[in-house]
Amino acid sequence: MNEFRVIDPTPGSTSAFLWRHEEYHISTYSWSPAGNQIVYMAYDPEPDQWEQRKAYIVSPTVGMPEELLPEGWFPTRVAWSPDGNQICFDSQQDGSYNLWIVSRTGENPTQLTIDPADDAQPAWSPDGSQIAFSSNRSGSYDIWVVSATGENPTRMTFGEDAEVSPQWSPDGRAISFSGAVPSGFAWKYDIWVLYLE
Repeated sequence: MNEFRVIDPTPGSTSAFLWRHEEYHISTYSWSPAGNQIVYMAYDPEPDQWEQRKAYIVSPTVGMPEELLPEGWFPTRVAWSPDGNQICFDSQQDGSYNLWIVSRTGENPTQLTIDPADDAQPAWSPDGSQIAFSSNRSGSYDIWVVSATGENPTRMTFGEDAEVSPQWSPDGRAISFSGAVPSGFAWKYDIWVLYLE
């Protein structure tokens, strides 16, 4: 995929073209809270170019993307904070993935989690106080939550299969995630909900 499209949530609606990133594949993205910008990760689809992925910010009405991060960060997921001032992303800087936070202008990347395991796929809570993520600290991928300043990483799920891609409910009282189980030569994904109250 290398273009953005929007669709009305009404069944039967057709999508409308927003913007295209020529020659690059768009992998993940996040709208700014104001809805006037999109941060996204893209990579060259040529063989062996996944490792050269970059993060961009674009206004869909202008269509001129700007790189968010300097060379060498290679994020896989990006998530805009609810107040619009920060962007959380995962990056493999020291042999494993950890979470980082950067200003919306790309300044002052700050490491949020520090662990030899992989911490990835960040998702902000609606009030901006916490970030959910998927981590294999326990041996398999589980959903964890950490404060937006990096304190108190807490394991939230305890399944033996991979639990990935967390998303908060709008009221902040639940986290949905994908539970992945092996199925032949592929994986089968189910959607689960973890109620926090």
